[in-house]
Amino acid sequence: MIQAFEFEDGGRTFKCSAEAPRKARAESWWWFGVSGDNNRYAPFQTAPDDTQASVRSRVIAYYV
Repeated sequence: MIQAFEFEDGGRTFKCSAEAPRKARAESWWWFGVSGDNNRYAPFQTAPDDTQASVRSRVIAYYV
């Protein structure tokens, strides 16, 4: 699994991290926060073939 990372898009900074669930045997999810937005989002699970580019693409598609 890739480490937490940040990227910029459209003048905003996105901070992404994969986090393990609090319940046993559940999958990890990608969480992200966006500058200027007080919310955090977890729209999709991690995958073995995730890359920064693939996660970034999914985050942008979800948020924009």
